[in-house]
Amino acid sequence: MLFQNIDFHNVDRLFKTESGYKMQRVDDTVLPYLSDVAKREVAYFGTGVELRFVMEGHAAEITLCIEKADFGLTSAPTVSRINVFYGDYQSGWQTPDYPLVPGRNVIRLCLPQEIKDLRKLHHQTGGGFAPQVIRLCLQQTVVEFVCASGDIRPPRADECPAKTILFYGSSITNGADAQTVAATFPFRTAQHFNMDYLNLGFSGNAMLEKEMAQYICRRNDWDYACIELGANVYGYSESEFTSHVKDFIETMAADGRPVFCTDLFGCRSDIFGCAQKTEWMRSVVKAQAEKSGVFYVPGLTLLPANAMYVTTDGVHPSVVGANVLAQNYQLYFQKFLESISCGG
Repeated sequence: MLFQNIDFHNVDRLFKTESGYKMQRVDDTVLPYLSDVAKREVAYFGTGVELRFVMEGHAAEITLCIEKADFGLTSAPTVSRINVFYGDYQSGWQTPDYPLVPGRNVIRLCLPQEIKDLRKLHHQTGGGFAPQVIRLCLQQTVVEFVCASGDIRPPRADECPAKTILFYGSSITNGADAQTVAATFPFRTAQHFNMDYLNLGFSGNAMLEKEMAQYICRRNDWDYACIELGANVYGYSESEFTSHVKDFIETMAADGRPVFCTDLFGCRSDIFGCAQKTEWMRSVVKAQAEKSGVFYVPGLTLLPANAMYVTTDGVHPSVVGANVLAQNYQLYFQKFLESISCGG
């Protein structure tokens, strides 16, 4: 959405608060069907949110605010960083990433000295984001927009990728424990294929609601959907899980746009030899994906079970694991695109 000459990417709604404008990633029609934690917190995470604009002048300032929140298990962290990109190119030491702390944060920006060379390179290679498009990439923290100053405009369509991948899933899709936004598999997959991306990762709250699938299908801003199913619903009974998987995948498949489906990545239950339920859950997703005709890749193929690939919680990818996951995702997304082009 556009506001104050900025494209608030991956934001469905802005609403005024005492300290700024809160950013909501899904619309009001689906919010009532989500879990209480998702309605209260996760729908407002900065996951996949980017503030995008082009400077017509020499400098610009963006003011953001982080309200002090409680540090409960379900709360987003209150200290984070903004990753700055000039198109597809990550900022260097001249314009480093900005730490965000509770209270107001002023982000001061100018174009890098190498901008002419980057524009020339972009013209030669094509695709992706033009380097004059400044992308302020947020992380999991709940951040509020306050104001912008400087001569700026929103990016034009020809300065951005032509196609978009939408990702839905758990905290792993969300990018929990990632060192930077650019380390997450949604970001890296989209960048590798010169595409844009939308991230509907819902940390701890990807509950496979049919209403969420319906909401995704109502959106007209994506070309491919990648869905990660199962990690947050161990508490479902067998009948509940089977029903939710069936409804979610069938709804996505009926949309007609290509869907890439995966299940639980390698995790502690695989590593420590107690994977009976995990394996059953994977079998349910696999059977339904194949029945519905969506492209399916096992989560264990994308992130194999290896203690070095996860953090000490046994769930979220480590730095090494995030890299393995991103590389494998790119490999199988290429196969996915080839299957579409061949009519498979």
